[in-house]
Amino acid sequence: MNACLPSRRFSRALLVPFLFAVSLSLVAQVDPINDSVPGSFIHRSQSLVYRLFADPAATAATPRPLVVFLHGLGERGTDNQKQVKAHIAPLIDTLMNDPEFHGYLVVPQSQNGWWKGDAVADLAQHLMQDPNLFIDPAQVYVTGLSAGGAGTYSSVALGLDTFAAAIPLSAVQRTNDAAACAERPLWLIHGDNDSVVGAGHSYTMRRLMVAEGGTPRFTIVPGWGHSAWARVYDENPDYVGFWEGGDPADDDTIGLYDWLFRQNLAASERPIELASEQSLLVDFGRFNNNNQPNNETTEADGTGRIWNNFVKFQHHAFAGRLVDQQGRTTRVSAFLEGAFTGYFSTTTSFNGDQPQSAAFDGMFAGDNSGNTAALNKTATLTLSGLQPNAAYRVALFGSAEGDDYGRGRTTRYRIGTDIRDLETGDNLDQQAVFESVNADAAGKLHIQIGVAPDGGTRYAQLNTLTLTALGDETPDEPRLEEGHELLIDFGSPTVACPSQDAQNRFWNNVTDTVSNATRPSLTDAVDTLGNETGIQVHIPDGFEGRNTSGVSAATLFPVEAQRDTLWAGSHSGHATGLNRGARVVLSGLTPGATYDLALFSSRKGADGDLDRLTRYQVDNQVIDFDVTDNTDTTVDFNNVTADAAGTLTIEVGVSPAGTGRYCYLGALSLTAVAMP
Repeated sequence: MNACLPSRRFSRALLVPFLFAVSLSLVAQVDPINDSVPGSFIHRSQSLVYRLFADPAATAATPRPLVVFLHGLGERGTDNQKQVKAHIAPLIDTLMNDPEFHGYLVVPQSQNGWWKGDAVADLAQHLMQDPNLFIDPAQVYVTGLSAGGAGTYSSVALGLDTFAAAIPLSAVQRTNDAAACAERPLWLIHGDNDSVVGAGHSYTMRRLMVAEGGTPRFTIVPGWGHSAWARVYDENPDYVGFWEGGDPADDDTIGLYDWLFRQNLAASERPIELASEQSLLVDFGRFNNNNQPNNETTEADGTGRIWNNFVKFQHHAFAGRLVDQQGRTTRVSAFLEGAFTGYFSTTTSFNGDQPQSAAFDGMFAGDNSGNTAALNKTATLTLSGLQPNAAYRVALFGSAEGDDYGRGRTTRYRIGTDIRDLETGDNLDQQAVFESVNADAAGKLHIQIGVAPDGGTRYAQLNTLTLTALGDETPDEPRLEEGHELLIDFGSPTVACPSQDAQNRFWNNVTDTVSNATRPSLTDAVDTLGNETGIQVHIPDGFEGRNTSGVSAATLFPVEAQRDTLWAGSHSGHATGLNRGARVVLSGLTPGATYDLALFSSRKGADGDLDRLTRYQVDNQVIDFDVTDNTDTTVDFNNVTADAAGTLTIEVGVSPAGTGRYCYLGALSLTAVAMP
């Protein structure tokens, strides 16, 4: 046996001035209920309630340790009170009032009295990511008694990246955890008169840990049974004043807390940041089981990607220490601040970017009674452990079978003020992509998942998430460079322009008659050299249809561009046609830049005695042009300026100066003239 110095409780008078010791006696006793904050924590392994004792002296500059205490079978339940009222008053008092060993204390409660170590470790990680707490990640510890001692072993084994040291008291052995526990400093304390959990449990764990190269500190207390654990936490020298083994470097420690706070977890042992250009993937949905083995993606998919699984949809559900594509444990976690409504699954076969096991099932938010009620059932997913203010790419995939009896399944995803709408009904490969969003100052991203407000959608879906850390250097945004030209063919998909024409010019095609800002008809158009420009096209006021009845000539552009158009107007006649124009919006332009815009349209043959006079309006300029049998004339708007949002709007309508019923748009040329 090694005799230690007198316990801190009895040596204090020798180490601290008398007046300071007197002031300690005036500190009010801690009320375990009123002086702690209740919380709940939902984990795939175990759901817990807990009470947190905060350290008001902790700051970002001076973070403090966190101790996790795990109770025994006698304090099991869900009242979130019993676990702080028994055995640990000295532990609470020390961490709350001792000027040398103050810190945070979290005391979870297990419903059945037993513990899942990964849940305990993730609870600690969850608290470390709370921006209102200032916990030192090098000084996170776990201690427990009886069944909680067994939980202490499990927590260390499954939380080697979390816990710096542990103290199991009167602990039930967990032999399968001994090898992992050998990697951390542990102090095993047991009574030789314990008739409930015999001291042999601790002897066995010490033997196995030593065989694995560990150096546990070991104390057998003569005459002690299975109770009176408060004496350990009160540092009674008859319980903690002697030991065998342990690291000789710790022999000068004085008492339980001095030894515990001596231990530190190296930064290299903790979870890492998600590195630049690295990604992690999350599969949302049900637990794996024998009936549906595809519910979770537990193996690398067909392209070798590693997946994490989020399997709880309730408020306060948490999945921590997510792994990246190198299999490395990261600081990133996912937490539901607002719950989903439940799970769903589909029978659809997926052959796209999402593996079957990931796309097969997911979580939904909404309400059976309709869109109005569903708008109040938004789920909020928070990603934590990110680099503060850093940029990330987020891609969200949702898919559910069918269109909900014609109601549609348009899901709205929101990050900050950025919105993406995705029609998830029978979706096989489309994702809602946020190309660059920034974490907040606390290293968090908040993602809202709900139904789109327009239409009859009742349910919103989330099946998978991909998070990618963008590089430190933000690449230049693609744009149409000065002097470069962009070409677009509007019309039928059956006569779309080839990607390159006979003059080796690259073309873009728009075949939609209507679209919107969140689902544009064209994304990231290319210029004639094939360079990405970031320019998008959406058609908020739609055309009536498409036709392929233009001229079969290739005078200015390929025949495919000159032959087809989008058209608006009315068969009913000129008066009705005047009220049925269309509007095309180009976005992604450089704000304040000037452009030359040329529009081409043709329609072969006359419309009886009516003309085909089309009115085009851009940037307050108005030009009327009859497109009948046009082969070589464009409508030119020179030196038009993109607005502050980087958009140009083209209005196409039946001209009031003519007699026609229809208006047309067939092709577009946009050339950047001057960049700011």
